[in-house]
Amino acid sequence: MDYKVSVIVPMYKASRFIKAAVDGLLNQTLKELEVIVVNDCSPDDSLEICRKLYENNERVQILSQPRNMGPGEARNTGLKAARGEYIAFADIDDGVLKNAYEEMYRLAKDHSDADVIHSTGMILPLDKNDMDNIYDVDSEYYLPISSDRYDIVKEVTVLSDDLNDRYEKWKNHAYHWMVGNKLFRRQFLIENDLHFGEIRLSEDMVFCFSALFSARTYVLTPEKYYLYRISNESISRRGYTTQFFKTACHALFNVCPAVRKTLDKVEYFRNNPKSCDGVIKYMIDILEQEFVIPAYQNLGEETILEDGLFSGLLNEQFGRNADFVKYSFLEQHRKYPPTVSSNSMLNVDALLKYINK
Repeated sequence: MDYKVSVIVPMYKASRFIKAAVDGLLNQTLKELEVIVVNDCSPDDSLEICRKLYENNERVQILSQPRNMGPGEARNTGLKAARGEYIAFADIDDGVLKNAYEEMYRLAKDHSDADVIHSTGMILPLDKNDMDNIYDVDSEYYLPISSDRYDIVKEVTVLSDDLNDRYEKWKNHAYHWMVGNKLFRRQFLIENDLHFGEIRLSEDMVFCFSALFSARTYVLTPEKYYLYRISNESISRRGYTTQFFKTACHALFNVCPAVRKTLDKVEYFRNNPKSCDGVIKYMIDILEQEFVIPAYQNLGEETILEDGLFSGLLNEQFGRNADFVKYSFLEQHRKYPPTVSSNSMLNVDALLKYINK
């Protein structure tokens, strides 16, 4: 079969979600679609369940990572195996409306094989009593939200070729960086060498930024297709541990070289060093405010230093300068006022209270 869309799904601790996720994708109205499930060395029986259900389905590829490498590297593995004209990404605990990929693919073809189709929001299923089946939530518990900000589009819109305009709106969060609400032309990703970096937090932010500033034809649609389940399985929702803090700091220390690859390739950024600085500052601020500072304040400095994970990361990253970096880092983070990440505030109880007002 010639596939129009390949949907790449990382899998980790996902046994309760697998059937709903994969069946939902296979039941899309677009039938020329393959699902690529990438097992990221899940410690539960996710792989066994997936094989039992789909091993003989020609539309499902089941791949395995050699070790736990995070969702970004799992997506990279899926990209190498993808056969579709377009690429989509979905998390194993989320879902997609039944007509999503048919509509997004049609939109891409209507715009001369657009590089990126970007829907400007998502739908939050909030029925706490039926979270196992994401597609059977009563409509009163569906909360459509616009993840993009600034000037929300009311109709299908092709972005201007003016990269300064794209940059100014990006700074104001006009184009949200989640990957689940987008469709990417596979050849576009190959030609621009776009893949996910080694960082395990906000890797989608860097990827989507790179796509935004590399795309020839970038199309926005106000339709909301992606069903985003608020669960505790993502890296950013598993709670604050010293391992999480190490992961957050690793992302913080490595985000600059990850995004520099795009900045150096785009003429607009080569000619506008202030914009380069603005991009890097924005991404560092996101990682600090959403992950590093809240984790530091919740764990406490003594706990962070006790098991040696943070010190080991510093030695690995900075070598003989590790002690100086540790001193400077801790001095800076002791001074921050109490911080609560918006990510930790996103929970079903709060949103149910909001829609039931």
